[in-house]
Amino acid sequence: MNKQKIKDQLQELKTELAYIRGLLVNVSSQLQELRESTIVTSDQTDKLPELYEHPWYKYKREQLSIIEK
Repeated sequence: MNKQKIKDQLQELKTELAYIRGLLVNVSSQLQELRESTIVTSDQTDKLPELYEHPWYKYKREQLSIIEK
């Protein structure tokens, strides 16, 4: 390989690395915003909706409880 081709590939790698770092910073800030928006206070715990349970898992849980009895 000649030196110019190596330099070009190195520059391309640096550019891709900078892009990936930018993506990581973006994801990190989005996760921080999500954490801040999902902080639950004691007043909100009474108002939380029930978590969704897929019917298949509900069925399997009921079947297991029948078997255990």
